[in-house]
Amino acid sequence: MNGSLNARKNLAYMEFRKKNYHRALKHFIIAAKAGDEHSLDTVKRGYVYSLDEGKKGRTKLVTKDEYTNTLRAYQNRQDQMKSKERQDAVDFKELFDMIQADPHCQRLVENREAFRHVLSEMEEASTGELAGGSVPGS
Repeated sequence: MNGSLNARKNLAYMEFRKKNYHRALKHFIIAAKAGDEHSLDTVKRGYVYSLDEGKKGRTKLVTKDEYTNTLRAYQNRQDQMKSKERQDAVDFKELFDMIQADPHCQRLVENREAFRHVLSEMEEASTGELAGGSVPGS
């Protein structure tokens, strides 16, 4: 079953309430492999703690192999989400926030035409770099 991480976590919580701990942790494992940090923490707790099953004794809710595989898949997912474009967007937002906070730059923000012009120049420069062309003004 694929779909939303929130839906997957809701299923896990429902199973937990029914005391189907192993099934709940299977849902958390799937969500953690998809990149959900809270689910990874829950899987870790399932690996660290044991469940008292009466005559059977204490058993781990998550095996070492399950935890190791989940941790690797989580890290791979985090690595996949890193990209230059994503970092550029974060940097641009930080720059935009600094411009808005700086009183000397407020006129630029207020003058939308000038700001749009700056944005279009930045966009042309970045598309020129991506296309392998020369960047204007360099």
